[in-house]
Amino acid sequence: MPHIINCTPHPLTLRDSDGVDHVLPTSGDVARVTSTAGDLRDIGLPLPVADADTFGDVIDLPAPTPDTFYVVSALVGAALRGTRNDIVVPGTGPNDDCIRDGGRIIAITRFKRP
Repeated sequence: MPHIINCTPHPLTLRDSDGVDHVLPTSGDVARVTSTAGDLRDIGLPLPVADADTFGDVIDLPAPTPDTFYVVSALVGAALRGTRNDIVVPGTGPNDDCIRDGGRIIAITRFKRP
């Protein structure tokens, strides 16, 4: 069975097909996308409005290792799309059958390829 390394900043609870929860702790390597903040503009609202951030490189993601998958955030996954086949993101969308308590996600039931 392949190793799964959690490169998000928080533990993930994985609920398997038998309804058993497994906690995947964070690895300490938190993959992130560099960004540059957009300029602030006054457009007549009570607060300034920032232009969209500009995203750059993915940082702090371990190099590929045989028989290992890395779980990253959706933003990191989108930045890596098509560049690595060892990357998955938590399935948290409306059609992903994640387990919620109110609006809060408490467990995921699948990973997705970015």
